[in-house]
Amino acid sequence: MKDSEWYAFVAMFTLGGLFGGLLGGAISDLLGRRNTLFFNNLFFIASYVLMSLFSDFEVLTTGRFLVGLGAGVTTSVVNMYLSEVSPVKLRGAIGVLPQLGIVIGILVSQLLAIPLARGGRPWQWRLLLGWIIVLPILQMILLPFCPESPKFLLVNKRSSERALAAFQKLRRSKNVQQEFEDVKRQELESREQPSVFVRIKALFRRELLKPLLVAIILQMVQQLSGVNIVFSYSKDVFKSVGLSDYEADLSTVMVGLTNVICTIVVVPLMDRMGRRTLLLIGEVGCFLFFSTLSLCQILGDRVNTVATGVISVICVVGFVISFAISLGPIPWLIISEIFPSDVRPFAVSIASTINWLCNFAVLMIFPLLQKAINEFVFLPFACIILASIIFTLLFVMETKGKSVEEIVGISSAVTVDPVEKKPLLDVSSPE
Repeated sequence: MKDSEWYAFVAMFTLGGLFGGLLGGAISDLLGRRNTLFFNNLFFIASYVLMSLFSDFEVLTTGRFLVGLGAGVTTSVVNMYLSEVSPVKLRGAIGVLPQLGIVIGILVSQLLAIPLARGGRPWQWRLLLGWIIVLPILQMILLPFCPESPKFLLVNKRSSERALAAFQKLRRSKNVQQEFEDVKRQELESREQPSVFVRIKALFRRELLKPLLVAIILQMVQQLSGVNIVFSYSKDVFKSVGLSDYEADLSTVMVGLTNVICTIVVVPLMDRMGRRTLLLIGEVGCFLFFSTLSLCQILGDRVNTVATGVISVICVVGFVISFAISLGPIPWLIISEIFPSDVRPFAVSIASTINWLCNFAVLMIFPLLQKAINEFVFLPFACIILASIIFTLLFVMETKGKSVEEIVGISSAVTVDPVEKKPLLDVSSPE
């Protein structure tokens, strides 16, 4: 495969994710969260079949696009579904689980790729791509045992009986009346104007402009923080301190393991310390480590290369730890918490599309940026993280333990008149 073909092959995943993120929310609003995830597995199955059995560039690229499409739908729907089925007191911990799945997947991929990096045979990469088909098949087997989102059943399907049954199954209790009534109230208030276009328009009402801004900016920062650059660059950093290729590969795996451990650690902390606090701590850490890494690159050969190499390694690990407790899981968690059920799918689709668009932009721009400013290439990312700290301080509200009504200040995105119904919480306050 030529360099240009390889570049296009890699980019197709992000392009597919862009379309999947755009469509995922709307499809889940039509088919339901569970059914969308069920049929979304067909994209994964088709992609793995194509990439493991064929060698043509066009077929491989199509498979890469399909797996990106499935990933985009997944990012839109999974966090929304988990938020809607989780008790308020566990919403933060459960909301971190998708990110935990992602980092575990990265770690497993790093481990399995080491033999290929050492000069593996062609059948090995086909096996590597082919065995993953087990995961979507397993999900299709297990998903029918999962209840549909009660909020979707009430707001979209207008089925009180099915929603109540779903609540009882999820909570393993018959005593769910209060939670059921809270969601029922949203359903009654949205019944007058169920039009999709009305609900999309409602997303841009005054009460929801700030939550929408927060959702979009956090998704942008997650990708523009340079996290994927750090993971891609980590092997070069480790080699700069004298490690061999094999040792650098193992060190990169250790970084992936650190990412997994920190994501596990943050699960119980999310509902204890709160989203905003963890986000600020992590962003400050990301800024400090990335700025120091940038300084090491700028100094280059002007100072002790061993010392700068060791510091660079520390910065890579520190950045990954900081990202794992903040910008990794929290943007997806917050977006699933700050919008009412009526507009949540459309808000998630917009933010998810922005996330994939920024991912694609970094992929396209970084090589050009590296040629243009060379050793200063990391500074723009550090500046973006610094700006995100200021944004979080000024605009991001704490969502821990709060209902959607308390966070947004309204109980319906469609029918509530903001003049007649005062907000329960002043969303202009960062707290």
